[in-house]
Amino acid sequence: MVKVHKLYLDSGIILAFYYKKDSQNKHNRVKKFFKEVFQLKDQINLVCSDFSITEFVQAYVTKPKVSEKHAFEISSDIAQLQKIGRKYPFEWVEVEGKEGKDYEFGAFFIDLRRIILSTKPRPGLGDAIHAVIIKNNKLKYIITFNKKDFKNIKGIIPLEPEEISELLKR
Repeated sequence: MVKVHKLYLDSGIILAFYYKKDSQNKHNRVKKFFKEVFQLKDQINLVCSDFSITEFVQAYVTKPKVSEKHAFEISSDIAQLQKIGRKYPFEWVEVEGKEGKDYEFGAFFIDLRRIILSTKPRPGLGDAIHAVIIKNNKLKYIITFNKKDFKNIKGIIPLEPEEISELLKR
């Protein structure tokens, strides 16, 4: 039986897919990543959350020549189709995870504080929110361009898009 790895998408990955004018070739790196994952769909499931999409929109509208309308259309497309670029499917996860029917709003903030206070150096608020979502959904991996933001959060393994083959060897 083939082990399926679930990879949570940081918002920067989604941003790089849609924004082609970056100076670090992130767009091409992400396109290659999605194509590779698409070929390995029996071994890899992509995972995304409302927060990833929200953070994507916030970052995308700050880019030159990007309208709020365009950002809203893309985010609506992603949420409705559960696909990046109308082609690459992902699993949608909730903040509370699948077993969290009794997960209350206050519990989220307790979990958020726990992540922030137990991690040195302390993560930013957005990264801590991603960490809570990842942990509540019993995930391990996040695909990100900012490994340093997640490397000290216990139980989370940050990977850059090019590190997929390394993951499959584990």
